[in-house]
Amino acid sequence: MRFDFKILDLIHRKIFLSIIFVSIAVSLLFLAGFLYLNKTNLSTSNLFGLKLVDKVSPPSEAKGKIYLTLIPIDGSFSQGLYYFDLASMKLEKLFVNEDRSFITNDFSPRRKDVMAFIMWDADGNRQIFIRNNRSYNIRKLTISDTKRKIDPEWSPNGKKIAFSASGPGRESVGPFVPEDWNVYVTNLRGMETFISKGIYPKWSPDGKKLLILKNDGLYVYNRNGTGSGNKVWSVIDGKARFSMKIDVSTDGSMIAWSNAKDGVVVIIKVTSWSPFKGSIYRVLKTSSFWPTFSKDGQFLAVQEIDYNAENTNPRLVIYNIETMERETVLDLSDYKQDFMFVSDWQQ
Repeated sequence: MRFDFKILDLIHRKIFLSIIFVSIAVSLLFLAGFLYLNKTNLSTSNLFGLKLVDKVSPPSEAKGKIYLTLIPIDGSFSQGLYYFDLASMKLEKLFVNEDRSFITNDFSPRRKDVMAFIMWDADGNRQIFIRNNRSYNIRKLTISDTKRKIDPEWSPNGKKIAFSASGPGRESVGPFVPEDWNVYVTNLRGMETFISKGIYPKWSPDGKKLLILKNDGLYVYNRNGTGSGNKVWSVIDGKARFSMKIDVSTDGSMIAWSNAKDGVVVIIKVTSWSPFKGSIYRVLKTSSFWPTFSKDGQFLAVQEIDYNAENTNPRLVIYNIETMERETVLDLSDYKQDFMFVSDWQQ
């Protein structure tokens, strides 16, 4: 019997084409599945506990101006306000005077030319002042007798300012624990409302809540001081430190919490403020103070030091939050490390 090779060839071709068709179909299904995973904010790497990282900018591509409070080691200048321009890579004076000290400025979210800052008044109390950087007009806002006010923070709508202050007439803060301080909110007429004991208030993105550092961790309070605060994050040893600093990203999706003594900055990813829900997102190995988010939330600036070293070698460092790449952008060794603040980042 003769075997028809034409028939065999036809069968082979059909099988081959079927294999190709099945391969293409499987590939398309895999691609569709992959795109769906990404569309729903997942990735194949998430299945193994990893995060798929998209293309992101390195720290050197961070933009804007970072605002600092500094005192030169040499010279006659007092504590003053400076900014570091990431475009020119130069440190510039914003508000510096030989006879007066100015600390911790924060710009209004509604008026980029208006900032709140701290200055001593004639009675020797630190008060909040508001300055228009175009007209140079300065207005005193607070009048209370709390001796030491620091860290003014505008509400998202630009109508209120939260701040920390030590008790009336106190010259120092004793053992340097968070609840040696009080948190207040003032309106733009200078009417102050007590919120709670604690320090470093930061606003929720809707302006209804305040995040406050207390002796045993982070708490969330109502902006008007009503009700009791809710503890949302504990410290491991039960004792928070005055030297810890916190910041909240503009969109409220992240909290940065520095602990210079233990050499870490923890970044918490927030999924809800009411009720509060969050989880650890990044841990940066750095002995740093004053974590400050860029407005777009891609970067974090910190004032980094060599902890417990004779020469602490202070410097301004920027981290890319997604990749955790770091870059030292400014040497601060010509300034007194104990009197430094990083207070704002405008883009």
